[in-house]
Amino acid sequence: TELPLGQYTEVANMSYSKVRKTARQNSRNRKILGAEIILQEKTRELEERVKELDCLYSISRFIEKPGITIPKILQGAVNALPKAWQYPDIASARIVFDILTVTSKKFHETPWIQSQSIKVRGQTVGRVDVAYLEKAPPSDEGPFLLEERYLLDEVADRLGRVIERMRAEEELREREKDLALMNQEL
Repeated sequence: TELPLGQYTEVANMSYSKVRKTARQNSRNRKILGAEIILQEKTRELEERVKELDCLYSISRFIEKPGITIPKILQGAVNALPKAWQYPDIASARIVFDILTVTSKKFHETPWIQSQSIKVRGQTVGRVDVAYLEKAPPSDEGPFLLEERYLLDEVADRLGRVIERMRAEEELREREKDLALMNQEL
């Protein structure tokens, strides 16, 4: 059956209207999907930053404990570091200081390692290493994020400052003892 010409036009206009409506809905859906993807990415990035802050807070809490020793501070730092990396399940850490080496569980040398020197009074006295125990997807610095580099640098810097402070305090105590002995002899 044939439709009169006016009905063809009406059907064509209806179809065009539906096509436009569908196109607008598809466009809105794409924008919503794009916004959801961006939101998920930003949420993941924020979760990574929270892990990094937790690491720094954990190390700070160790440093602030009265009477804590350098080896205990280093062990606390080495235990906190892997949790802050993007792939904590395959991350491990090691800190070498003078003749002391402390490691997290399962640490071993791998091709995927990030390192930073620990310096005291401008002299290198050790280093902090974080390694992935297996291959991880490529990122900013091998498999490591740029923010992980910043965190590693900050941890090494803090450890250097606390070691310097603790050594200075020990030297001061020794000098005070010497002065006390000299006063007794007078």
